[in-house]
Amino acid sequence: NHALAVRAHVHYLVRYMVVPLLRAVSVLAATRPVFSRGAMATSAAPDVRWWTPGKSVAVVTGANKGIGFECARLLAEQGFAVKLTARTHAAGSDAVARLARAVPQLPVAPAYYLLEQREPESVEALGVALERDCPEGVDVLVCNAGFAFRGSTFGAD
Repeated sequence: NHALAVRAHVHYLVRYMVVPLLRAVSVLAATRPVFSRGAMATSAAPDVRWWTPGKSVAVVTGANKGIGFECARLLAEQGFAVKLTARTHAAGSDAVARLARAVPQLPVAPAYYLLEQREPESVEALGVALERDCPEGVDVLVCNAGFAFRGSTFGAD
């Protein structure tokens, strides 16, 4: 049965890919001290971050909805300059507006890029745009973009 196979596949994806991804983002988002200096340590130890809020860049593909959007939101809350991808201008601009409403204290306005991962030209254009717009490089990359067949359980555009 096709529907049963699709449900089994979705269950596998959620259990072994989505849940670990969300755990990783949650760990990243937790700003807690990761070391102490022995006798010099105090109970009010400062947060230790490997990223610089407002300067570090996070790219999240497929971030216009669902898990990708949630990852982008969590990263934005931690001060990352979020660059998200979407398949259409409408989906990208809508996601940027929703992200700005969800995280009003953004240090850097989010941006979107078009990406259709099945088209090599689109992938190449994204690389060129990121090299141009992020000369210091990308600090976090969440590869969330996927595709589904029209009318499938996954709900393709």
